[in-house]
Amino acid sequence: MSDVESPEKFPKRPLDRDGRTISAVVWELNRAPVEEDRELLDASRALDADWFLVPASTSIDPWRDFLVESDHLIIGVDSDDLVARRNRALTDRLESLARSSCDAAMLQDADTDSLKAGRPFHRLANLRDSGLTKLLFLDSTSAEAAEWITENTPAHAVAVPYDLSDQTARYRLFEVAQEMGTKLLARRAMMRKIEPNASPEEAIAFRVTDPNITAAIERLPATTAELHRIAKVSTLALSPDQRDAWWQEYQEKVPPPPKPKRGHPPEYGS
Repeated sequence: MSDVESPEKFPKRPLDRDGRTISAVVWELNRAPVEEDRELLDASRALDADWFLVPASTSIDPWRDFLVESDHLIIGVDSDDLVARRNRALTDRLESLARSSCDAAMLQDADTDSLKAGRPFHRLANLRDSGLTKLLFLDSTSAEAAEWITENTPAHAVAVPYDLSDQTARYRLFEVAQEMGTKLLARRAMMRKIEPNASPEEAIAFRVTDPNITAAIERLPATTAELHRIAKVSTLALSPDQRDAWWQEYQEKVPPPPKPKRGHPPEYGS
């Protein structure tokens, strides 16, 4: 795809019942910034892509001078750190950005066994009750884990691996999320289950334009040219027949996962 003079703006999608919206692409700040990122972030904001995820594994301090007050931030917090240090797991990161709160806190590195025990999500809920975050997001490593999280926690949104190489979320998760009113954020799959025949543009459009996906989490581009290409792709319309063909190929090669055991985490005290 060639570069464009005036790239399309990124679509905005409904996020909650209070009327909040989120850009169709959330940029993951999973590297140290370079000076060229100032121009890149300005270009991204001009295209309405002003949501940024700072994962728990990334040092937040270097990004302080690159982010502006109007940016929407999702701050990743490590599950074990949150359980051990409670609110300090988030407040320390917010203080590094000279902020008192963020748009969303995302619980990361939490397995379903620890979530079933209840404490990590209880600590996450305390962050919202303390006014440190408006929304509660959970990260998951598989569609199966995301299904359990969606059914058993009141998370506003759940991040799940979903792309052409891993379409497992389509077996049950999409329906469950719709029933529960939970938004889904699509990550690129770490473990590729199939190798579909698709162009790079189709692969991005598959995630970003899927009606079951509220936003796609993408690594922050290295150049404005790459940013513009992704913006253009975010408005592509893939035909239902093309999506169905990819889905049919996936079903022939990858069976549905077993249904997760149901169960609600117990309530914990403070």
